Amino acid sequence: MVLNGEDLEKKRELESIVEEPEQNIRQEGFKKLFKEVRKRLDEATKKNERTYNLRRRHEEFLPNQMVWKRNFVLSDAAKYYTSKLAPKYIGPFYIKKRISTWTYELRDSAGTSKGIWNIKDLKSASAVETVTLCRVSSPLDLTSSDMSATLPSLLSALPLTKGASVEFSCTSFSLSDAVSDTASSLAPVGKGK
Repeated sequence: MVLNGEDLEKKRELESIVEEPEQNIRQEGFKKLFKEVRKRLDEATKKNERTYNLRRRHEEFLPNQMVWKRNFVLSDAAKYYTSKLAPKYIGPFYIKKRISTWTYELRDSAGTSKGIWNIKDLKSASAVETVTLCRVSSPLDLTSSDMSATLPSLLSALPLTKGASVEFSCTSFSLSDAVSDTASSLAPVGKGK
């Protein structure tokens, strides 16, 4: 029972002193809980990051470096084309410039821009992979003498690094062998009995 104003003030002070520890205890508990949750979230993030980046290859490309670009094609039944048998990578292309850490602009050998591509869709091209000796319109166009005359000029144009080697071989065949091999590999397509 309160008889005067001083007693009321003392009573309020006592009540506030009694209530503060309970509130402080609860606040301290929440602070500890928050720190524990933050710690566990950081641990889970590091664990997931390690798993996610386990097979990630760290690669950077320089301007004018040769690269292969992932081939994005779709199957087309009307044209009897299946993407499963298409090459996984096409090219080679050259890095025109670096747009960001993960994106590069590509160009072909003529200098035409081939768009901006993510680094996950690019693969470094080695000198052995990029040797394209010539485009043969028919099997009779290429002979061993043509090969030996063409090869030195092609090799001098390659951006080979010190100690790199290029291997090649010439194979001769007759037109009749090529025709018979092709004819034997072709079979009628359709429903059979």
